[in-house]
Amino acid sequence: MSFKPDTIDYQIMDLLKSNARIPNKEISLITGKSYSTIGLRIKQLEKEGYLTFKVITNDVQKTTTAVSLITFIKLKECSHENIIAFSSMLKECPNVFKCFHIDGQRDFFVFSIVENVKEFRNYLIDKILDTEKIEMIDTHLVLNEIKTRGNYLFCFLACIHKILEGTSEYLYMS
Repeated sequence: MSFKPDTIDYQIMDLLKSNARIPNKEISLITGKSYSTIGLRIKQLEKEGYLTFKVITNDVQKTTTAVSLITFIKLKECSHENIIAFSSMLKECPNVFKCFHIDGQRDFFVFSIVENVKEFRNYLIDKILDTEKIEMIDTHLVLNEIKTRGNYLFCFLACIHKILEGTSEYLYMS
């Protein structure tokens, strides 16, 4: 029998997305379910792959001089073999923190962090441009992180949409 999350499960996932450190007791009070039921549901959601991990991040700008980059990559030929090969290469890059295979004018959206501009140059030339599969690379330096939410995937997708439209005005709001 296949597991299907119900409305309580979705409520639990939403609460964890907004605050990964929320105690099960608080989830229990909000949902009206017992503490032990919440614990069992969270374990089931993790087991079934609906909850993959809980993350606490720090403010990179305060803790390092690292440079954050958003890179769009278009392959010369978007064949299944090229996508798999290029994806495997990106998985091995220690500077790549998030990578999405996307639809549209570009094939990949890559979020990476490098120590400095020299490291970016080496990363770009030695790792990314070293492959003959690349048609185009479009890299953007992250000037300021405006907002991070527990469900940051939607923030990235909105950013991609704005950049592809050529209207990135909200990226510079203070």
